Amino acid sequence: MNRPIDICLFTLFLLLPLQFCETGYARTPCHIADPNDATLNVRDSPGGTVINRLVNGRLVYVDDTKKDSRGRSWALVSGDLNSEFRTWGWVFQSSLQCIDTNRFPRETISVKVLHSAGLLPQSAFGYKPFPISCDIVPNGWGVTISKELFSRYKSRGFSETAVCLGLGTDGINFDPETGKRLRVYQQAGDTFNLLYPLHLPDCFKTIKIIGSKNPQYLLRWRPTNCQIHFHPTTGVKINDPRLVELAAGGEAGPGTDEDNQSSTVSESRLKEILNGN
Repeated sequence: MNRPIDICLFTLFLLLPLQFCETGYARTPCHIADPNDATLNVRDSPGGTVINRLVNGRLVYVDDTKKDSRGRSWALVSGDLNSEFRTWGWVFQSSLQCIDTNRFPRETISVKVLHSAGLLPQSAFGYKPFPISCDIVPNGWGVTISKELFSRYKSRGFSETAVCLGLGTDGINFDPETGKRLRVYQQAGDTFNLLYPLHLPDCFKTIKIIGSKNPQYLLRWRPTNCQIHFHPTTGVKINDPRLVELAAGGEAGPGTDEDNQSSTVSESRLKEILNGN
């Protein structure tokens, strides 16, 4: 789950520098990628005392950057571990492999069109929730689902919990088994730049709920119906499925204003996409 921030970030795109310094809510995901070791030293300050080590492949987010007295670039990183989000410390910026998810292709879809296809954001104004309420997703950041849409997933072997978490969690951009990019959408009028999947691959038929230190705020989970070879958020190849911790929920924000919102797909085409066509 992307969370609001208001900082200047220096990010990398596939290890190539991309400077990005603006106020916004999107955070750039990065993987620990130490070319010399299986783990990377984490320090209490740029060039300071080692306080931890992060394994290669761990997903982190850059919260700040600084140079030390020798001109080396450091990044302050945070991320998930065992259902808890924490600030880790400072690492060599050159040892991060970052993916600019702002560049991912996406559909932009209004609440009206989503609703017509059987998918409704819980934060939408003026719409009656669908029967599949997805209350498992905390704090109003998920979706409600029509019986028709759920029945198609149920016929494929999906549980209700798996469908609710899969369709109600942002950051599912790739098939974890194949690395294939998924069709994703951003809700029209969304200022958080959150991306949600339009169709779930079979890897998400079953899921494991990891837990949360604050279950009223976030619920952490991972898919379990496949061999996880790629991180579903970035598409980067990983060796340990425990490195995947998806987060459903988040601090409740304002509802969606439908005025003057348009969609890049029609109602009929969206129904086809949701059915996997």
